[in-house]
Order: sequence, then structure tokens, then C-alpha cells
Amino acid sequence: MHLPVSQELHHMQGEVNVNDDHSPSTCAHGVPKCLLISEIMEKILGHAHDFEEGLPTLAAMAASCKTFCDPAMDVLWREVADVVPIMQCLPADAWQVTATPRAPLLNDRYLDKMLSLTAGRTLSAKEWERADINALRVKRISFQVIYRLSPRIRWTVSPTVFEAIRRHIGSSDQSCLFPNAKKLEVSYAPQENNGVVWTDVPYLVGGRLTELSIYRSIFQPSAVAVNDTLGTIFSRCRSLTRVLLEFEDAQLWSLESVMVFVGLLERSPQIQFLRTNVDLNYQPEAGRMVPPEPLLLPCIETLIFGQPSFSGASKFLTMVASRNLDTAMMFCSDTEALEREVRLYFQCLARFSSLTYIVVTTSLSPPHDDLSVYRDIPPTLIVTSQTISPLFCLRGLTHIELQITRIVDLTDDFISRLAQAWPSLRRLDFTSAIPHVIQPLLTFKGLLALSEYSTNLRNLTINFHPTLPSKMAVQRAKELRRRHGVEAHPLREISCYFTSPPSDDDPEALADFITDLFPNLEGFAPVSQMGPPSETLDVAEAGWERLQQAVYMRIPKDTSDSD
Repeated sequence: MHLPVSQELHHMQGEVNVNDDHSPSTCAHGVPKCLLISEIMEKILGHAHDFEEGLPTLAAMAASCKTFCDPAMDVLWREVADVVPIMQCLPADAWQVTATPRAPLLNDRYLDKMLSLTAGRTLSAKEWERADINALRVKRISFQVIYRLSPRIRWTVSPTVFEAIRRHIGSSDQSCLFPNAKKLEVSYAPQENNGVVWTDVPYLVGGRLTELSIYRSIFQPSAVAVNDTLGTIFSRCRSLTRVLLEFEDAQLWSLESVMVFVGLLERSPQIQFLRTNVDLNYQPEAGRMVPPEPLLLPCIETLIFGQPSFSGASKFLTMVASRNLDTAMMFCSDTEALEREVRLYFQCLARFSSLTYIVVTTSLSPPHDDLSVYRDIPPTLIVTSQTISPLFCLRGLTHIELQITRIVDLTDDFISRLAQAWPSLRRLDFTSAIPHVIQPLLTFKGLLALSEYSTNLRNLTINFHPTLPSKMAVQRAKELRRRHGVEAHPLREISCYFTSPPSDDDPEALADFITDLFPNLEGFAPVSQMGPPSETLDVAEAGWERLQQAVYMRIPKDTSDSD
């Protein structure tokens, strides 16, 4: 039997007898005692914060009674957009808001305003007290458009504001304005001469900052600017473990700028997550490609390259000293990379035996109507199974996505080797845009090895040449299903790219084979990669649609309806 929350609270505090059915459920000032339990209060305030009108609701709760005041104020000030809200805690005559000219490309969804300090107004330590108290509550600072207000406001801040912050920090015992901030995020570029003075960031955040995210270009890509901005943050924030830097002008970074950035990483051994679109190709092209002694990022667990070259990513990886690298992702437009450059990148990844998650995505476009675009690709640009095989030494790999435009030469034997090399694999995604020119060699027979060896696989996306397997393979599939019984293979989704109709126009036999291998299948999605519309395409699509229907007819209703 469970007691009411109020009686449980009394029981824990020893205030009343738990058998007293007439125990009061409220404390002296009329607040239900259940709200004195911090976990319940946090849940209520968290839901209030998530509503569209969350900020006014939290403000009203903070003003309602002393019990709500501090918890509601902590949630209300947990995240601020810009320094504007804190500066508006100063006396009303110390600051002013003016409208700023609207940029020609902005629409009426945004209302542009500028915050500045009153000319000639000096601020005493007493006048800063309210702002300082609320600044202590801030855990996240986001320089962004305030989306919750209507109309939406886009703030710019006068340099006079940062001058006042500098004076205040310099004349007090505080190390920065937001000493408890753990995350600093910039998702829009402040207007020139009116935006954030980035050399003043140390006056905003301190040693507790753990995450820095910059999504826009906020300073010039010169070596001096990189050192004055990022260098100041990195040296001051020694607890920084997550860094996300994606600049609009990353391609303009000079070799000197990149070397300064790499030097900052070398002096920041605590970093565990790094995502950047700066091409960290810091070694001169004329230099020897000899891996130096690893120096960088000994604690890195997640490394994400935004838009680098394969050669630049490879050179950077030779410097990474981590033994804990778990995730390596690469999103690039380097569609003209030579096969040997891609292979070298995979060889560099193979150094990290701890890797479980690999993603490589080039600028993958839909199949081109002009087939000559793909027929004329030089052999040196074609990614083959030999390109991928260096990764076979990563026995703990669970997730691999290679969405490379020029991937070919996948065979049943290769998939068999792959399945045995990666027994823990949960997701396999090999996507190519040219199989309608170069016929895939992989058939449904390759599924047999995945069923037998990759017993944790949940999602499969791959290009097939749909031929009916041999009678021996079909019999083997039925044996596997009988052997595993209720512990059948856990594969749930197959995305199958096709280039021709299913063989022999026998969807029932193919569907039997697929569902014998994967009885828990919930989704089977064939996708055409046969080029422009044609009579052949219509025939193929009709055949694959029949196969898809046959597969779904074999999926148990309770399985297909499950989440």
C-alpha cells in the first residue's frame, strides 16, 4: 500500500504519524507539501518551460510565492539569448532600445532592435547586483533570434555594453559575467560594428564552460584573429570538452590559420568531441606523407569533419593520439577524390581499434539523366571493395554508412567477408549513384552471410542485382530459420536499390527467401536507380512492387504494427 505523497514526506521528516488520516496536505503558507519535493517541482517547471508561452508562465510562477521563486527563476534564467536580458536587469535609465534599419533581404518575421547604454551613465556595484544574481543562474548562452516572442526579435548589441561589462568585471571579484555557463552557442552572425566583440568573450564565460558551438563566421579567418578569439576561449576554458566550429568561409582559412587552430587543439587535451568544417590539411603538400608522433586530442571520442578533403582528413588523423575514438564522421563535397585518397583515409581510420561508428557522405546527388556523366568517370575515381577492406580490422564496428557516389564492385563474397569481419554490426548503408551504368554484382545470396554472421544487424541499405539464389542457398535460409526459432535474426529494415526487374518474375520465391532469413522484418523499400523514365523502368518498378507486396504479406501483423 502506497501512502499519499504528503504523508510520505511527513513520514520521512518524522513530523506526523503515518497512520494519521487527518494530516494536513499543505504547509503553513498554503503550498501543497508535494511541491516541496525538488524532483516534482523540477518536472512542473520543465513542462512550463517547454510550452510556447513558457517564459511568461515561469515569470508568473516566480512572482506567486517564495516557494516557487528560486526554482522558477533558475529555470527562467537557465538559457539566455544574447546578453540583452541580463543587461535589462540594470536600472531602467541605464539602457535604451532603438530600432535598427532592416536589412533588404529580411522579411517582416523579424523585428530588429539594438540595445545600448545611456550615454554618460555610470553604474555602481549596487546597481549591478540584480544582474549578477540572475547571471549566476545562466547555464547556456545562445546568440540567436528569440523565437518565442511575437514578432520575433533580432537583437544587436552596442559596443558600449561590452565596455560596461569589462569595467564591471575589472572592478569586482568576478572572473566573468556568467561564471556558471556551460554552453556558448552562436547560430547567427552579429551585424558588423554592432555585434559581439569576440575579444571580450573571456568577460562573458569562465572555466566551467564545457561546450562551444559556432555555426557562422564571426571573425576574419586570419591566423591573428583565430588566436585572438578561439585562442582566448581555449586558454581560459580548461573544462571545454565539446567543440563545434562550422564557418561560412572555412575554405578561406590559410595554412597559418589552420596551424594556429591545430596548435590550440594540441594544448587542449581534454576535448572529447570535435566537429569542424575547416580543412585541417596543415602539412604543406610538398612535405613527406610520413605519420609523425601522434600529439593531438588524446581524449577525443567523437570526430566529425564538415567539408574537408580526404587527404586533409587523413593527415589530421595521423596526429590524433586518442585510444578512445568511438565515432568518425565525414561530410564532404570531395567527389573528385582519387580512389587512393579514399583508401588512405580508411587506412588512417583503421588505426583506431576503438571505432564503432563510421559515416562518410560525399555530395550524393540523384542519378543523372545523362548516363554519359557516369560512363566517363575515370577508373582512378571509382571506389571498390578493396578501398573499403582496410576497415575489416575494426572488429567492434556497429554502424557504417558509406554514401559515396562512386561505390561499385560489391559482390556476394565481399559481403560474406564483411559480415564475418563485423559481427557486431547494427547498421550497414552502402549507397551509390551509378549502378544503373555499372550493374551491381551483389545478389540476394549475399543476404545469407549477413543473416548467418551479422546477427545484430537492424538496418540494411545496399544495391542489389536481384537474382533468385540457388536451391542450396534457399535450403540454407530455411535451416537458419528453423535453427534460430524465437531468437530469429533481428533485422528490421531493408532499403534495396535496384537496376533491373526481380529475376524470373517470381516474387513469391524471393519473398520466401528474404523472410526466412529475416523473420522479424518490418520494412522492405525498393528504390529505383535506373535513370530516366522508360518502358524498362516501368517493368522493373512493377516487378519490385509485386515483390514488396509479397514480403509484406509474410510479415506478421503484430510485428508490422509494432514500434
